[in-house]
Amino acid sequence: MSSFFFVNFKQLCIFTVVFNANLNNMKKYLLSLLAFGFGLSMSAQVMYTDIADVTILAANSDSYPLDMDNNASPEMVVYGTIIDTVVIIQTTFTGAAITTLSSTGIHGFTSTIGTETVLEADSNWVTTAIGSSLNYINSSTPSVFPGVGIGVNESQLGQSFGNFLGLNDRYVGVEFDIAGSMHYGWIRVDMSANGDTCIIKDYAYEATAGVEILAGDMGSQFVEVEEELPVNLNIYNVGSDIHIQGDELNGTAVIFNLIGKEIVTAKINQSTVVDLSNQPKGIYLVSYTQGTERITKKVLLR
Repeated sequence: MSSFFFVNFKQLCIFTVVFNANLNNMKKYLLSLLAFGFGLSMSAQVMYTDIADVTILAANSDSYPLDMDNNASPEMVVYGTIIDTVVIIQTTFTGAAITTLSSTGIHGFTSTIGTETVLEADSNWVTTAIGSSLNYINSSTPSVFPGVGIGVNESQLGQSFGNFLGLNDRYVGVEFDIAGSMHYGWIRVDMSANGDTCIIKDYAYEATAGVEILAGDMGSQFVEVEEELPVNLNIYNVGSDIHIQGDELNGTAVIFNLIGKEIVTAKINQSTVVDLSNQPKGIYLVSYTQGTERITKKVLLR
């Protein structure tokens, strides 16, 4: 017999698994434990870091060094600032930007105001693929607003820069170097419409060099247990439909999103299709329990 105890905090899922001697007939067992906290991740590939939301205020010139791989050597600094300067006319820039360090790059582009260059980070939706196919810029390019702008407002000409202004839960794409190889990651931020406040929520990167990561992918927050079930079971998705197929089904399926919120609970006594077309695209976990056995699978809705 195996028993499961689940405690769900904000982006924190811990399973305690207790076994007794009669598990000798198990065909296969895999236990992966991912505990979320500052700088802690045990995911097989995606290394995720959840932080207490960090607020960057332009008026205070706040800054926050961001260490993607938690090796005590930051890859960038996110900061807020208000700058008075002359671009065609005397004007003021208010916003948040990123100073890149070493060989770090930010998914973005350059634009102009008058004859001056402005560097802008491109915003990504959840599940956007972040990898080598994107265009990356860095703060070594001179810009009228120093660094790569996340969201910047200009006072006199009424222009704004950066695709994050007034938006919540958008992702900055990042490339950075680990031991001579490029890795890809994301940073989730909220940005006020007037550029005065930027909130950094969390970040993650792909531990395998050169492999893309999907914006918002935190890795599996749940223990995944695969063992001998009393039925043949197959869990997969086609588009936004989750298929749960097998023989002699008599259990319960629970579908969670990646912050641990329960989306669907259903009794399963035959092959079933669960429609998630009313849910956002992204990664979900399907946990099927029958008797004392459980299997959890991760699926991606595109």
